[in-house]
Amino acid sequence: MADFAEIVYLINPKTNISDIKKLPKNKVRIALPEVCRHPKVFASLVNSLIESGYKKWEIGNYWALEVIPLGKIDVSLSPSIYMLNTQAIEHAKEIGIQKICFATEDTKENIKKLVETSSLTTCFVVYQDAPLFTSVGCIRDYDCKNCTQEIEKYELTKDGKKYVAVSHNCQLMLFNDKPLCFA
Repeated sequence: MADFAEIVYLINPKTNISDIKKLPKNKVRIALPEVCRHPKVFASLVNSLIESGYKKWEIGNYWALEVIPLGKIDVSLSPSIYMLNTQAIEHAKEIGIQKICFATEDTKENIKKLVETSSLTTCFVVYQDAPLFTSVGCIRDYDCKNCTQEIEKYELTKDGKKYVAVSHNCQLMLFNDKPLCFA
């Protein structure tokens, strides 16, 4: 783990805190899911982790602002919260964000300009299995009360293109069969 600045660990309402506690606090950035219909279900988990010393967090959607105590912890924005101009970056700073990650949809020229003028720490993901979409609609063919909450993967093909659908904790994410790579 010494080679990595940090690991982003995605939590859900049923996350087992003991799994996270096996990782060094200074290397873990806790991420909240991008889609959430009921933010309050995260409040006690977030508070418990903060009280346990986890001070680095990543949010991927504005719903997380309801449960994250801005100004008291190190909060970064994932690429899904677009920071496409200096006004957006300044607003993020004003509300207590410490770091932003540029969207993969942005242009190289715009990112370069923003890096030169940004008042916040910036980053850009160069390799990732980027979801094409995330949904709270489940792809499983059985009802919630019979769900094991285990990860299920489905290989899909449409018009000759291959995709992977991943169902986990009542969320569905669809991915290309190959990762996004700018390296």
